[in-house]
Amino acid sequence: MAIFTKTTAIWRSLPVRHRGAIIIALPFSCLIITLAILVLSRQNTIKIYEKIDYTRTIILDSNRLLKILLDAETGTRGYIISRNPTFLEPYNEALIQLPVIVSGLEKKIIDNPQKQKFKQLKILANQNINILEQRIQEVELKKQVGIESSQTDILLLRNKNVMDDIRDAIAVFQEDELRKLGLHRQNLDRDSEQ
Repeated sequence: MAIFTKTTAIWRSLPVRHRGAIIIALPFSCLIITLAILVLSRQNTIKIYEKIDYTRTIILDSNRLLKILLDAETGTRGYIISRNPTFLEPYNEALIQLPVIVSGLEKKIIDNPQKQKFKQLKILANQNINILEQRIQEVELKKQVGIESSQTDILLLRNKNVMDDIRDAIAVFQEDELRKLGLHRQNLDRDSEQ
């Protein structure tokens, strides 16, 4: 009660002009503080959206990587069966696009555990392309010499095993990215509630 009495006494001793300035300054200060909080909150929300977009891009690029490898494998199989070079278009396209996608993903991945997983994925992708190239060479050899190589079945099996490993590696890689995406969305929801 004594503090209230002191404050009232100080308030009454102030000139009217100063009291008016204080009355105007208090709501204005509250407005400025509220606007500053809104701006900071908005910036935080924008950062979260950027993280969500970034993570989605990594997931989409890893899907593109898998699709290119699957298309290359399918095209190579079509070529082996039909001997029609048109089927090699997806393989040739993969030779062009694969380095671009791999390089782009390498630059985007900043998380060390994810870098290690991607490094293994890159090794598997290169193995897959090498096996596909060997399979194409087997067909070319058969065309020229007319002899079926015993390597054909071995390469087919190796290719299947590598593609299975690639699918598994991408699934594990994407699982971590999807977990990050979930965390970013939770942060966004929490930010929205505040």
